[in-house]
Amino acid sequence: MVQLEDTENAFKDLNTTLPDKLQVGWEQQEQKALQDRIQDPKAMDIFDVQLCKAPSIKSIEMDPMDTQGLDDDLQGSATWFASGFNIEEAQIALKLDAHQMEETNYSLT
Repeated sequence: MVQLEDTENAFKDLNTTLPDKLQVGWEQQEQKALQDRIQDPKAMDIFDVQLCKAPSIKSIEMDPMDTQGLDDDLQGSATWFASGFNIEEAQIALKLDAHQMEETNYSLT
């Protein structure tokens, strides 16, 4: 049960760094919430944990670009991603230019 001991030690370390006034206030809030939970379930809202938002799929897909070493000569999946993005940008720019030329009645031939 090494994890339990590690958790207990971390909790004790955290408690020793808290100001006494803050710790007493939290303990009072806890006791009040536990007493009031039957009549008012919202009293338990003080126990809601604020978690960080999970990373998006897009950020996970882009992660190889961040973790890959930046040498003079790029290698690996990040290079493929970057090349693909450059190709897509060029296609979009070409499509916009062609559309603009059609609107101004220029001939493409």
